Amino acid sequence: KQIPTLFEDGSQGITLVMEDITQQVQYQELLALSEAKYRSIIEDQTEFITRFLPDGTTIFTNRAYSEYLGKDPETLSGSPFLPNLLDEDRVVVERAILSLHKDQPVTTFECRIVDSLGNTCWNKWTARALFNESHIHVIQATGRDITREKEHGEIERKYIKNMEFLTRTAMEFVDMGDDEDIYHYIA
Repeated sequence: KQIPTLFEDGSQGITLVMEDITQQVQYQELLALSEAKYRSIIEDQTEFITRFLPDGTTIFTNRAYSEYLGKDPETLSGSPFLPNLLDEDRVVVERAILSLHKDQPVTTFECRIVDSLGNTCWNKWTARALFNESHIHVIQATGRDITREKEHGEIERKYIKNMEFLTRTAMEFVDMGDDEDIYHYIA
């Protein structure tokens, strides 16, 4: 650092203050290397990864999530972490995020969003609060699209319901007497 100095005899000069910052520079280089390794791992994940502030403002999204949303990661920064969230699911998400605290730093929730093609998609998220002192500093969430699982679950429920109906009806046919009109029963 250079500090302008006025000497006792009235002449002007410069005082130089030097500090050894070797350790600080080495630490910053190690931190940058660690961050690069972390980012490469995050970017290669197929699960959605996002970091957002407690108010829901996005500060980071990985490639998988930004591609899923059909947007550039830069345009997602500063936007809500769940863009196009269905209004019916907004309360579920808000409750989940508000439930985070030091004793319960992790929560899981499901919600629906509308994708870039206008389709309603189910997402399952696990959110983890990261704290500085006693307040939530940032929330990191990992998620995935579970639309197919939900659709298969619905198909399975309908199949089971139909099988129950057929089983019940078959048992009623078996219990019918010989003098009952099966055609009338069916109608």
